[in-house]
Amino acid sequence: MFNFDCNASFVYADCSRVGRLALWVQLKNFASNTSGPWCVGGDFNVIFNANERLGVNSPNINAMEDFNSMISTCDLQDIGFFGNAYTWSRDNLWQRLDRILFNNDWIAKFHMIHVEHLSKTASYHAPLLLTINANNSYIPTVFKFQNMWLSHHDFLNVVENNWHAPIFPDGNISGIAKLWNNLSRVKQVLRWWNKHIFKNLFSNIKNAEKEVMELENVYMLNPDSFNLSELNNAKIKLFKLHDQEETYWHKKATTKFIVEGDRNTKFFHALANKKKN
Repeated sequence: MFNFDCNASFVYADCSRVGRLALWVQLKNFASNTSGPWCVGGDFNVIFNANERLGVNSPNINAMEDFNSMISTCDLQDIGFFGNAYTWSRDNLWQRLDRILFNNDWIAKFHMIHVEHLSKTASYHAPLLLTINANNSYIPTVFKFQNMWLSHHDFLNVVENNWHAPIFPDGNISGIAKLWNNLSRVKQVLRWWNKHIFKNLFSNIKNAEKEVMELENVYMLNPDSFNLSELNNAKIKLFKLHDQEETYWHKKATTKFIVEGDRNTKFFHALANKKKN
């Protein structure tokens, strides 16, 4: 896959501020004596800022400053994430205690990096999924925004979480530099999200059509209120997917005589393909 060395550190930080200080020193020493790609992730047991906490009591400002200082000294960056904003919860308290940080060498070597906060099961912590593209022949492609993404219930959350994620190592950048950083991070996340979360629109439509047919048969055999509700929900899901399909071909064709509400997607499909020839 690749012919260079890289470093990965996994942490489980102490619950107390004093107990974490020794870990911060170790990470700083490692950063100063190590070259090449490096990522460090795990349960840091501290948040970066107050926005990463929801619930009772106020966060420990000194503990956050210690954490920020370590990140800045080590020249690490948080590339953002998608999924739930908080990775840990107990009772009425939610916090983002778990994360993965990267140095600039790692980001330069691996062109596509994505961090996902998975669902919690038996643990108070959400597992983190790191996806990387180690293909050295990677060629950047033009980013194209798809209007159909707007119909997905989680789209705005993905954009908002990554737009407002902290910027490392210098969280005080502003103006064009901050705008460029935010746009680059959101673009990268949306590419991954489109492939793995939004997935293949057309296979989703086929599956939804199959589900409607099956539920229609169930309702015909047993026309009770529950089966009717299930059928109606499936039809609503299919209708939304058809709307996404229309939006997709609408943009793909870029013709002046598409009328909103038309569902002649075969025409749009043919027109879009004709443009390639």
